[in-house]
Amino acid sequence: MVKKKLNLKSKKKAQANKKLIAMVVVAIVATVGLVGGFLFLNMYKSAERNITAGDAYMAEKDYKKARKMYGRAVRKEPADPLFIKKLQDATLAIVPVTPLEARTFYHEYINSLVHEARYNPLNAESQYKLIYELFNTARLTHEDVFWQQLQNASITVLERLPLDDSRRYEANIYLGLSHLHLEDRSMTDKFDDDGNIRFPGELDLFEALEHDPGNALAWTALAHGRMAVYYNLLDDGRIAQAQKNRELADKTMQNAQEVAGGSLEMAIVITREAVLKRNVTIQSNKQKRGSSSDAEVDEAIAVASKAIDQLVSIFDPVLHQFQTPVVIMILISSGESGKELAIGILNQHLEVFNNDVSTRFVLARLLFDLTRLDEAKVEAMKVLNAPQASVSIQAIGQFVIRPQTASILFEIAFNKIHGTEDEEEIETLTLEAKMYREKILDFVSGDLEDPLILEADGDLAMLQKNYQVAVGKFEQLIYRYPHPKTAGDIYTKSGYCLLETGSTGLAHERLSQAIAINPHILNNYILKARIEMALSKYDDAFNTLSQLSPTIIGSSSEIKSLLDAISFARSDENASFNDPFVAIVTSADVLSSSGDFEGAVATLKGAMETADEPDWRIYNALALLYFKNGERELAIEWIDKVIALKPDNQQLKTNKIHIQSEDRVAAIIAINEESDASDSEKAINTSAQLYSLARASTGEARRWKMIGNNKKANSAQELADSANSQYHKFIAIAKDLGSDLSILLLLQFNNSIIEDLEKASELLSRLKLEELDESIIDDCEVRLLLAKASKEKDNLQVDPINSAIENAYKLALASTIKRPFSAIGWRNLGLVHEFNRNNAEALLAYEEAYKLAPDNNTYARRYLGALLKTDSDPQRIMRVVREARKSFPYDSMLLDTWLSLEDKFGDIATVITYRTKQQARDKKDRNNALQLALLLVNTEPKRELMLDENGRELFLPKAWARMSRKQQNNHLETLRKSWDKIVQEIIEVAKKDSDPDLRSAITRASVERDRGQLGEASAILDKYISEQVGQEGYTTAVIAAANFLKGVSRFEQAKTLLESAVGAQGEKKEISAALGSLLLLSRMSDYPRAAQELGIAARATDNPITYSRWIEALVLSGDFDGAELAMQGFKGTNIEYSKAMLQALIHQRKSQILLAQGKSQEARGEIERYRMMLNSAISLDKKNPVPYLHLCRSLISEFTVTQNKELLNEALEVSDNGSEFSESFEDFATIRTDILQLDGQLRRAIDSLDVYLAKKPDSNKVRQKLIDAHLDADDLEKALAVAVAGVAVNPASATWHKRLGDLHLRATDNRALATQSYLDAIALEPTLDLVLIIDKTTRTNQSLPYRNVLQMARGPLSNQHPIVKAIEAKALRGLGQKRDADIAMRSSWESYQIAIEKRWVAPPSISLWFANLATLYKEDVEAGEQFALQLIGSNPTPEEYVGLANYWWELSHENIEKSLTYLNQVIDDADVKGNARISALMRKGGFLVEVRRYVESEAAFRLLDEENPNEPLIMNNLAYVVGVYLNNPQEGLALSMQAAEIVPNHPSIIDTVSILHELLGDDVKAAQTLDFLLQIDPVNADAMARLSLILASRLNQPERALLLAQRARSQQPRSPAALDALGWCYIQNGQPAKGERFLQRSIANGENALAYLHMAQLVIKRGEYEEAIGHLRVAQELASDQRTLDRIHDLKDDIRKTQATVGD
Repeated sequence: MVKKKLNLKSKKKAQANKKLIAMVVVAIVATVGLVGGFLFLNMYKSAERNITAGDAYMAEKDYKKARKMYGRAVRKEPADPLFIKKLQDATLAIVPVTPLEARTFYHEYINSLVHEARYNPLNAESQYKLIYELFNTARLTHEDVFWQQLQNASITVLERLPLDDSRRYEANIYLGLSHLHLEDRSMTDKFDDDGNIRFPGELDLFEALEHDPGNALAWTALAHGRMAVYYNLLDDGRIAQAQKNRELADKTMQNAQEVAGGSLEMAIVITREAVLKRNVTIQSNKQKRGSSSDAEVDEAIAVASKAIDQLVSIFDPVLHQFQTPVVIMILISSGESGKELAIGILNQHLEVFNNDVSTRFVLARLLFDLTRLDEAKVEAMKVLNAPQASVSIQAIGQFVIRPQTASILFEIAFNKIHGTEDEEEIETLTLEAKMYREKILDFVSGDLEDPLILEADGDLAMLQKNYQVAVGKFEQLIYRYPHPKTAGDIYTKSGYCLLETGSTGLAHERLSQAIAINPHILNNYILKARIEMALSKYDDAFNTLSQLSPTIIGSSSEIKSLLDAISFARSDENASFNDPFVAIVTSADVLSSSGDFEGAVATLKGAMETADEPDWRIYNALALLYFKNGERELAIEWIDKVIALKPDNQQLKTNKIHIQSEDRVAAIIAINEESDASDSEKAINTSAQLYSLARASTGEARRWKMIGNNKKANSAQELADSANSQYHKFIAIAKDLGSDLSILLLLQFNNSIIEDLEKASELLSRLKLEELDESIIDDCEVRLLLAKASKEKDNLQVDPINSAIENAYKLALASTIKRPFSAIGWRNLGLVHEFNRNNAEALLAYEEAYKLAPDNNTYARRYLGALLKTDSDPQRIMRVVREARKSFPYDSMLLDTWLSLEDKFGDIATVITYRTKQQARDKKDRNNALQLALLLVNTEPKRELMLDENGRELFLPKAWARMSRKQQNNHLETLRKSWDKIVQEIIEVAKKDSDPDLRSAITRASVERDRGQLGEASAILDKYISEQVGQEGYTTAVIAAANFLKGVSRFEQAKTLLESAVGAQGEKKEISAALGSLLLLSRMSDYPRAAQELGIAARATDNPITYSRWIEALVLSGDFDGAELAMQGFKGTNIEYSKAMLQALIHQRKSQILLAQGKSQEARGEIERYRMMLNSAISLDKKNPVPYLHLCRSLISEFTVTQNKELLNEALEVSDNGSEFSESFEDFATIRTDILQLDGQLRRAIDSLDVYLAKKPDSNKVRQKLIDAHLDADDLEKALAVAVAGVAVNPASATWHKRLGDLHLRATDNRALATQSYLDAIALEPTLDLVLIIDKTTRTNQSLPYRNVLQMARGPLSNQHPIVKAIEAKALRGLGQKRDADIAMRSSWESYQIAIEKRWVAPPSISLWFANLATLYKEDVEAGEQFALQLIGSNPTPEEYVGLANYWWELSHENIEKSLTYLNQVIDDADVKGNARISALMRKGGFLVEVRRYVESEAAFRLLDEENPNEPLIMNNLAYVVGVYLNNPQEGLALSMQAAEIVPNHPSIIDTVSILHELLGDDVKAAQTLDFLLQIDPVNADAMARLSLILASRLNQPERALLLAQRARSQQPRSPAALDALGWCYIQNGQPAKGERFLQRSIANGENALAYLHMAQLVIKRGEYEEAIGHLRVAQELASDQRTLDRIHDLKDDIRKTQATVGD
């Protein structure tokens, strides 16, 4: 009820309100009516007052105030036409003062037209007044804003005017035209029902024509639009559609001509189409000869000419005022004659409209372009001096063209400067140019970055030869306003200035762009071609000039000369030279280059005899030819004849001085004296050249001295002294004459920066006072800072380095920002990055420098070096080095680099061809000859290397394939013989003289070594070193020779050589450093001796590297206290980081010792400290990947023991952090794979490796990891595919051939496939390691590719090592040639005797010969022994006795007594001591173990231990025999722990410790020790297998056990132990059937006690007791340790009890 009442009240209230509102509204309306009437009357009177005021202002010509008053009136009376008219007149009468005013008032005028049209909607005049203004403005300005306004206005007219208005449909024309302009990008988007394309606005034009069929503007717009559609379709490649629309367009043109043929509009369309067709026809015919017939070309030209004539005849400046710009544009596009007609049209227009400054500006610009400079200047001055127009579109244009007009006047003055040599006129014109530059600046309101100002400033700088500044302006212009805003001549000028500043690469790019923008400037082609020629890109230069028409080429002697020079440089056999002289010189050069000097002379003299008159160039060529051949007198005779023919040629006189003078100092002085320079210039030029010669010769003397060529060193120093003496004389003269010394100061600075940094700083201060370019000063400053940083680095001062390098970086970076076009700045930035080891950033900077200045060999070297440092793509490296080689053919360093890289990554045929030709050209080039010999000795003949004298292949692949194998082999043998002959000739010539330097000696020794002349190779090095005794270069020679020996794995010989020179080393103890490094880093691993020698060197020099190695050697030898003490004196640039890493090494080594001893708890503390130091190292050097990697591996290793997933997560985080800073991510990629695999995500691990390898297919480490992962996944096929892909990625590298061989052995033991892969590898990389691998692989019963093996053994490697002949013997025996095999074995024996005598190989290495003898005589063992004894003779050496023992042992263990007899010959000989005795006893103990004579074995090892206490491997063997075989694990463990303390990371010792822990029942320690073993040796399949069994059987970790067993099998797929472990782990993981299969495979691959034991355990579960007893019986026969025997006995007892129970 309450609600109802409330609702009623609400309703009543609402009704009451309605009444009230109604009353109020009525009252308001009434009031407004009264007030409105009053206001209307008042406002009308007010508007009248405004009009009156406006009229008064108009009378006073104060148009702005008048406009203001009229505007107020219009706002009050918006529909009054008189008021609107007055407002428009006042606005148009205003003369704007600024561009902003001009635009603002003009837009207000447009708005007034819009206003007028709005308030007169039915008045056609008002509507079209707006449309006409907008249409004319849009045509003149081409601005979209006006076309858009025109479109809007046209639509409005169509909406406003009634349908019956006769003028209504005129708006359709303007609507169509605006659509056509605004939507030109969608010109071809719409189709009609017939499949024709309709352009935007076409329907509007049709509608207009329906109402006004004769409208010329509509017809011309329709014809133009349809023709535009046709050309757009052609550009889009839509040929068929274009042809269809062309028919429609042609029909439209025909109709338009019929209706509006006499109109200017139609003439414009016809002429535009005719000119376009003519230009397209001519251009396409140029690009593709014959694309149009001559008749078609002539017709196109005739039609265009006729159209142009008609256009000109129809044009009337009075009637066609607004079409003048369109007509002019068409005429200009028609060519040079059209430009002249355009000038006529412009003059006609200006006669009528004299004040049209925009048109006059076009005339001035056109006259300037036609180089009618005086006329252009007159017209430009008229434009500049014209009074400002009142408000209009022309007034806006006047503000736009004023700065452009001033720019024309500037350019006129600038061009005239280049056309005169009158100094006064130049000065006047320069002042004039500067004046107009100021006018431009004034017109652009002081905007220094306006394009016109930038261009003017660039021109002025170029005029003053300040090319760096000029380039800065032009490049800023191009960057800010790229083409088409910037004209082509800016690109040309920038290219010219860039060339002057040395930025040749960017100059070439700019000229290419200039040609593309304006292909009619001849000089651009010539300059571009000259740059390409300077870069030795002769094909590019030829292509550049070939773009020019035959007419232009034929009329230019300069271009013809360039083409001749290009053909000469290209050695084009089919070239036809424009100048006969070039053809003659080319022929002579070819003969001279091939070594036929007499033929070259005869060619030139023959040309002289047949010539109608003497040609001085041929005489000059002959003079230079004699000079090149060393015949100085004849050269002088002929150069005199040349000068007689050309007495005024200064260069010829200079040439004579060069020829006459054997003294380079005298030549420099004489040449400068003969020059046309002033006396002061002569003095400073002579000083600078002498200074450069003195410094260069001093450096040359130093280099010759370093490599041991004292003769050349003395000669170079004498030249330096002479140059230096004369330099002081001429610099005094230069100072007296007031010469500009800035060049000399720069030279002195460049020298001081190397030798005296204080002086360099002083010189830099002086240079800053000179008027030098800022870029030069910046360059000097950066290099000085880098030099200071380098010096501080040597002095081990950290803070000054950081300060200097930071400042250098800032300055270098700023330089690249200020002058990105300058190569110097980028080079310096690269230097800074390189100093900071930011190799990737250095590469980018050097690449930019090289791109900018590819003609600078320093930048080429830097770029190439950065590519090599960053392991870039070999193809990229080859592309750069080949390009650099072409650009700098006389740069010897680049030549050597190119040849080396071509040999490594590229085409070896190219190297052979070059060196062979050089050998023919210059037989005195000893280095080239020896390098050729070395190359030929080590290259395998093949089809691709059978070359003619020009380096072309003699046999193409198809022809070669058609030959029989015998024919092919005959050709290959012929090639081998020819090479051998060349090598022999080279060696014979080289023998006649002593080696002048170390390089020569090393190369010659390498040739002899690789020819198999080992004695001769040693004699060469010995002789050279003996000649250096007492000389400064003696120790350098010894170290180099030792490195040579180390490189061929002759470590003992290298060690002996270094030891012999210790007494002769200098204060720096360089021999001790080399000897210590050899002992530390080579396979010798003599850590105590290494520490001793490195300590001597480190204390002598404080060298950080030597110091670090010393500490490392102390740590590895177990002298931790010594390492800590040494670290106190360690100094370095990154000292804290280095100390942290060395401390980490100490803790790591300590943990290894403890882990090897099974002391896991104590090791835990050392591991924690190890990681702490790694984290400290990371914090000190975040960009160094090494500590990250060590930390990851440590965490992963702990996970394998603890299975704590947090460790994996931590390792992954560390890996991510490290890879962020590292340049190479492959180590982190493999780390992540380990993490994923350990986390059970093997498939994901494989996928991540696949992704990485797809990006970096040359990553060997990742590829190997992927192979391992596929093997872990039991996918051998994919593993092989990845390895084969590795070969395909880099077929020129031996790496993946070798690894493919390893994989064949590892996965299938297919020795035939493995051997072939190793042969492929050794053909690419003939190393001793590969020789030894092939030797081991070929000791087999399997069938092998014997012919290929034989070919290798008889090739260049035949005499590299004595074992090669033994490989040959095995191949011959495999081919059934027993007699030849014995001859080869005899040869191998003789080579061994020489090598051992010369200490090239150690005496124990003879054991390999006996191992091969066993392979050869396995069917007739007694004969083999007799063969060996005949060679040994009556007095065998201990090593030969041991070899005979090995021979019998290799054949059969049943021959134990024979083996022991020979071993006892050594052991029982009191005179035999040292390594020979140790070797005999070790073998005896080992042999006895194998035949289970454990007590005798113990006796042998105990004797060894007594005679050689603390020898870890002896102790380990004794521990194993005692602990395992003699069942005394407690004593064995004590012995093995002692061994582990001495050598904590030896896999055999750690393995022994783990086994003994297991035998003692401590499975946890056994497992921990095996985990540690796998850290050291991650691919140890036996350790994985043993650990998996412990984990699965006794530590309840079956899942991890299975993972380890799977990895063991992937590492050794055929290993019985790995297969047994995998089988047992499957059983423990609930997969007995699968487990049984692997146990059976284990037994099939090799009898294994554990496999039989596990089979017994499996069948027992099935109740198959008899079978189990059988398995246990075999297991008992095979078991060698007591624990296994105990387990077998226990199982037997269990079976008996079970059987008894069942029986009961």
